[in-house]
Amino acid sequence: MRTFQFKHAKSSKFWNIDVRGHTLTVTFGKIGSAGRASKKTFPTAEKARAAAEKLIKEKTKKGYAETPGARRSTCGTGASPTRAPARWPTAPTCGTWSTSTCRATR
Repeated sequence: MRTFQFKHAKSSKFWNIDVRGHTLTVTFGKIGSAGRASKKTFPTAEKARAAAEKLIKEKTKKGYAETPGARRSTCGTGASPTRAPARWPTAPTCGTWSTSTCRATR
């Protein structure tokens, strides 16, 4: 999962994107909120990755910056989770907001 933030005088938002096989998941909202999630399934994993890269380019063009501090996952999925939005300051993520299926190491 990759996490991006947009901070401006009157706006403070986050945007996460995660590709797992054929599925692309985007979570977005105000920093400090749970946000909203959207999933889309593609015919191939390659098309899902291409769509993710296109969305990332669009967001960075609008001023979103990728947040540093990714942590390694030990959940066996190969994902590199990042920190959750401010509402969950210590929760690791591996495609979901659940800590029961993933343990992150520092």
